[in-house]
Amino acid sequence: MMKFTLKKSEIIKPMNIVRNIINTKSMKPILQNMMIQLDGSSMTMEGSDLEVGIRYRVNGVDAETPGKTTVPAEKFVKIISESPEETVVVMVEEDKAYIASGSAKFEMSVIPADDYPEFPHSEEPATLTVPFEKLKEMIARTIIGTAVDGARYVFRGILFEYEEGVLNLVATDSHILAKASAKPAAVSVEEGTRVVVPRKVLDEIQKIDYEGDVVISFDKQHIRFDIDQIVLVSRLIDAKYPKYDKVIPSVNNKKALVPRLGLLDSLRRVSVFVNRESGRASLQFGQGKLKISARMADIGLAEDIIAAQYEDEEIRIDFNYKYIKDVLSTLEDKNIVMTMYNNESAVLMTPENSADYLWVIMPLVMLD
Repeated sequence: MMKFTLKKSEIIKPMNIVRNIINTKSMKPILQNMMIQLDGSSMTMEGSDLEVGIRYRVNGVDAETPGKTTVPAEKFVKIISESPEETVVVMVEEDKAYIASGSAKFEMSVIPADDYPEFPHSEEPATLTVPFEKLKEMIARTIIGTAVDGARYVFRGILFEYEEGVLNLVATDSHILAKASAKPAAVSVEEGTRVVVPRKVLDEIQKIDYEGDVVISFDKQHIRFDIDQIVLVSRLIDAKYPKYDKVIPSVNNKKALVPRLGLLDSLRRVSVFVNRESGRASLQFGQGKLKISARMADIGLAEDIIAAQYEDEEIRIDFNYKYIKDVLSTLEDKNIVMTMYNNESAVLMTPENSADYLWVIMPLVMLD
């Protein structure tokens, strides 16, 4: 038998984070469940879809009787969130759980924890440590480059690369390349290590709030993130990530300093006439200005002009505006630097005051 008491306000967010990992439509009933283990005054919750696993330890739980079991994740979280009182008492006997809060009482079937997938672990993983908020920022600024279904599988994740003492995160879908870099605080990773991490686990990292360091561990099959009381583990994408360095322009000789919010607002205004399939918008750089335009055949034309620092020859480049909008939306900088070579070559975008991030955006073929 297990018996424990939960505080709804303290447990609901951790439960939701664990529930996000679980495939509640899995063909295997045990994989629709969340494992709960009680030990002293702490409760550990686990969720898994066999690709990504999470373990979340919560302290301060009133555990009268220790033990472990698995409960239907979606139903259990719903019961806790809808409980009429702050205090929720849970008792488990064999294959049944009894839940009580105020006037509400529930009974649900459970599955023994012995059948739950074993949490992955490594004997001698390679590790590196970075501030968690920096990792979240790096993910947010590169995940916009990951590919969707239909593209090569390797492009549906982010490359984690340790090179020359720096951790690089790289993502591309062949239309945009995003790169973020940071120097780890502690390292036991071999130079040249490259692994590809699926997007799902990185999406979940974005939902966690924490201000300390994260320890990132690698082995041949998994990546692990130790984030205070949370451990996230994911299988790696078993594919070789192509060399990306040659995609980054080195000959761009035309430079524009563009107000970030000004360009973002302008793109929103002209987007009313952007073709939804191509996303085509034109950026025409001239002396001290940038003209943004979009045209839909037989429907209309939108043009807008903003001030920009540009002193080179006039040049017009067509883009899928979504890529530029996505980059601008991840930043907080006042200005963005855009460098170009000609209207058929990739454009390099960087924040005005940081060398930690860059984006390469491929232009669309000019129509006129």
